[in-house]
Formats: sequence, structure tokens, C-alpha cells
Amino acid sequence: MTAVVAPEAAMTARFLVRPDAFDRLVDRVVVEAAGDRDLAIRIVDQMLAFLAASARNPGVGLAPSRLVDIGWHVFVLDTREYAVFCDQVAGRFIHHVPN
Repeated sequence: MTAVVAPEAAMTARFLVRPDAFDRLVDRVVVEAAGDRDLAIRIVDQMLAFLAASARNPGVGLAPSRLVDIGWHVFVLDTREYAVFCDQVAGRFIHHVPN
């Protein structure tokens, strides 16, 4: 059997959280920083991709862009959702340590 994945689905990290959680994060980023829903969607998607990359590369010292960091701040404030994400994606808590 062959699975077909739409190109846009293959290039997104939004699948790492439930759709309702993704939408809530986007709504918060719109209010906090972006003011533009399309930009907020990209910020949240890239924040999730950054966290997944950080989870796969512990100790490498990856740093987010300014906009991705805004998305991360928004996510960290939703402590329950963030803790579940960290457990599922990294198997540990991904601490946010500001530079």
C-alpha cells in the first residue's frame, strides 16, 4: 500500500499538537505579537518545528528566531499543554532558558 501525503502537510509541524491546541496557540500569538493570523500560523508552526529539532538534538544549543521565541513564550504559558507536548515529542521537559 502506498500513502500519499500532500506537500503542504509534509512541510508542517502543526501535526505535533492537537488541532484545537494549534488554533488556541495561533489565537494567542495573534494577540501577543503578530496581529496577522497568517503570520501567527507560520510562527506557531515554526516554533513547534524548532522545539522538535531541539528535542532531537539535546545539548546542541539551538536558538530560536525572535518570532519563534514569541511563539515559544506563548506555548510555555499553557503549562499543561506544553508539558504534554514535551513529554510526547522529547520524552522530557524542554526548558526555556533566555540568553
